[in-house]
Amino acid sequence: LGEEGTLKLLDAGRRWDLGEAGIPTRVTGDVEIPTGGFLSVAPGTTLRFDKNWAGSPTHLKIRDQAALYALGTAEKPVVLTGATGTPGWWGGVQVSYDASVVLRHCEIAYGGGNQANLYAYGHSTASPSPLLVQNCEIHHSASKGIHLDWVGTQPPVFRNNSLHDNATYAVTNWNAPELDARYNWWGDASGPYHATLNPDGLGEAIGDNVLFDPWLTELPTEETTSGGMLVTTGAPSHVSPGEMTDFSIQ
Repeated sequence: LGEEGTLKLLDAGRRWDLGEAGIPTRVTGDVEIPTGGFLSVAPGTTLRFDKNWAGSPTHLKIRDQAALYALGTAEKPVVLTGATGTPGWWGGVQVSYDASVVLRHCEIAYGGGNQANLYAYGHSTASPSPLLVQNCEIHHSASKGIHLDWVGTQPPVFRNNSLHDNATYAVTNWNAPELDARYNWWGDASGPYHATLNPDGLGEAIGDNVLFDPWLTELPTEETTSGGMLVTTGAPSHVSPGEMTDFSIQ
């Protein structure tokens, strides 16, 4: 932990495989993946985020040109949650949209102490999108489940997810092209609630600029996104003569 309660992953790449221990790992400060950093989280890993030393919500932060791969499975999801079952107990995942983030079979819960369980912001012209959220369960945020806020960029891949019990909105999408959020479960077979586009929906509320029809009428099952392969490298952006550094490739 740093002076401000921040754990920074300063190396080129790290893999956290904490699932085999069979117990969750308690996090008491912000985890920050800096520019050039890389973190891969193995299936079955559970991170329970607690308050920091000052009593403020902690975050998992992915900075510009950093990378996070949280690749769970249906049997062994990656769980990012609060240390207690209280919405807003931790801040959530914060993604600079020039980062590369893949969340598959993840549970993100009891965050929203700042913006949302998952908050992506910034500007990137990368194509395909550097953000993929698939087969994830996002629930019990004290505010939004997912909040996206950037301008003139490629929308993320957002498929086959389950969103429920978030305090305000399941998804909001500001200052951006329309988000393709079809084929997700919104907590009810009638679909998400939108005041004009689906006023009879009994599921989670969604904001404008979100394409949601058709939606899943039952909880999602296993599905794989096809059509491409994403290769990510991680290393410091500057290396001095004679210095040795790691270079990680996923």
